[in-house]
Amino acid sequence: MSAPLFNDYLMHFCGKNKTPRQAQAVLESILRRGRFIPSKCPLFDDPDGALERRHFQAWASMVCFTDLRFQDLQHHMQKFGMYGLAIKKDSELARRCQPVHYVEVGSITQENSRRLSEGIRHLRDLQRQGKLDRNWDFPAALNAFDDLRVATMQDIKTRDENEWRFIALRKDDVLEFAPRDVRFLLVETWTQANRWNQRLNDPREAYLYPYGRADVMAIPVELILGTAPPRRRAG
Repeated sequence: MSAPLFNDYLMHFCGKNKTPRQAQAVLESILRRGRFIPSKCPLFDDPDGALERRHFQAWASMVCFTDLRFQDLQHHMQKFGMYGLAIKKDSELARRCQPVHYVEVGSITQENSRRLSEGIRHLRDLQRQGKLDRNWDFPAALNAFDDLRVATMQDIKTRDENEWRFIALRKDDVLEFAPRDVRFLLVETWTQANRWNQRLNDPREAYLYPYGRADVMAIPVELILGTAPPRRRAG
């Protein structure tokens, strides 16, 4: 039987451009507070600002995940680091995430997307000017849908990331989780995994012990791949 194309969990990596110590500190911080805090990201690679000038670029506050299988993670970890946590796909917080829609930058699809957004803004302008019923809630609902739609778009160059996103629609939006929602933790080495698993099962670790009680374990990249991939230098 062939392996499934996707997993029953989503992985969030937190080691990009960080030393092992820094990455593990971020991982512990996420577990202690029990929530992911979105950060603002551009949707398309735009080093010279050309897309921004053509109104193709978009920004969104998000938390990023991948549902790549273990055997497909090596390239991904070279970019995003070897530390993170997996959340169960059948959890409530995973249901607040969506797979991204990969598009070719400058394509007809992206141009049509921009025109659709402009049309919705025009519809709302007409309503504000009193040319449409101000009590009609459809333009606002359509605008909210469009904001979410645009925020799930991504440059097709990165389609090998199998990305999912939680999109923050308000400034105070966060993605909260409980220990039961976490499938496992990912660290680089056996030594680190042993240390983490001791802490997860130590009642004196007030913030981490509930994860151990929920059967969360730390898994080393060395176990998954046989050896850890080369690490990019932090900086």
